[in-house]
Amino acid sequence: FMDVYDRHPEIARSLNLMLARRLRLVYGTAEDAAGLSLRERIARLLLRLATSVAVDEDGAIVIDQVSHETFAQMLGASRQAVSRELKQLERDGFLGISYGKITMLDMNRLAGEFAGLISDETIVPDYAPSPEG
Repeated sequence: FMDVYDRHPEIARSLNLMLARRLRLVYGTAEDAAGLSLRERIARLLLRLATSVAVDEDGAIVIDQVSHETFAQMLGASRQAVSRELKQLERDGFLGISYGKITMLDMNRLAGEFAGLISDETIVPDYAPSPEG
């Protein structure tokens, strides 16, 4: 491993970028937990996830295979509290909820309402090599 690592310095650069991105995500999550309401944390997570997932054949942004329990774990909250807030966001017209799937109905409005909370950091980064090597 070390021989390959020494011959290919781009490995170290890629690892450093990945670790820095993960560290930013961890610090951001800790700041969110300390200073934002659960509704705000959910909105921020939904918007970040929405920029990290594909668009379906109808052009809708769908976050699938993420249970309310998984959301709760990601947010450091109870499943029941997360489910209540997601249901309220659904009633407010921001999203649609079905089994194992959340469809972003009005991402622009959600982003507008929570604009001060949102960064452009995606949850699933693009690890494509940079143009300089």
